[in-house]
Amino acid sequence: MGEGVSGSSTHYHNCTVFLLLGRAQIGNVQNVFKDVILGSVRVKAYVVSADEREGGLGNLFNFGHSIGHAIKAILFPQMLHGEYVAIGMIKEAELARHLGVCKTWRCRETIQGLDQL
Repeated sequence: MGEGVSGSSTHYHNCTVFLLLGRAQIGNVQNVFKDVILGSVRVKAYVVSADEREGGLGNLFNFGHSIGHAIKAILFPQMLHGEYVAIGMIKEAELARHLGVCKTWRCRETIQGLDQL
């Protein structure tokens, strides 16, 4: 799920994804996922065609991956990809807040959303 949220954060703000899923009726969850995934695929197709080597805009898809891969390699090699990406997203959001490039409320929103997974 972390991987999906990481990719979908390029189309919907993380909080929006969590709110949509949290408010969806059981029968509607599939439609919400479909909308989020289709939106993410459209954005990814556009970005990849515009920046095939991830030199600029393509870096959007790396949210959570750098720190997440390090955590997996050093501490928890048995961890699933989505799990360590989610942890990486939390740590990268906290780092961005600490560096002053992310507002505290947005960092908190991201962490709270990921905690619900």
